[in-house]
Amino acid sequence: MKKIIGEIVKRGLLGVPIGIAITYAIPFIISVCVGDGKFYPVVPAFMQQCANELQAVGIQLGMGSLMGFIFGCAGIVWSQDQWSLALQTFVHFLLLCAGYIPAAWVCWWMNHTVGNVLLYIGIFSAGYAIVWIVTITLQFRELKQINGKCKQGGDT
Repeated sequence: MKKIIGEIVKRGLLGVPIGIAITYAIPFIISVCVGDGKFYPVVPAFMQQCANELQAVGIQLGMGSLMGFIFGCAGIVWSQDQWSLALQTFVHFLLLCAGYIPAAWVCWWMNHTVGNVLLYIGIFSAGYAIVWIVTITLQFRELKQINGKCKQGGDT
């Protein structure tokens, strides 16, 4: 049990820089979309909720770090060989949602309406599904190649 907890913490800590990178990529994209040539380190709606820019950026940095930690921890799911692929996928997806959706809410990356939250979850789910399908397809292709090489080696 200690070993798995250590692995989860290690993966979580390795995920923190990824979360921070995402936290700064999103404002960059939003700044480009605003199109006035300025960089908005936080969404203007979030800035209005905070006492000053430094506080807003600090909160966003903290949320990004937490999101990255959760994303990093979530990777441990794929090493649970006793779980089915469906269970691994479901748990992994829920963990990523638990990291991303609250950060998006707190940092105002989405408007605070039921419709926008559902839209954001839908977009996140679609992105997850695309990445999952591509990954599984590539893994099955690689497995098929390995099996083909094993058959060739076994026939000679």
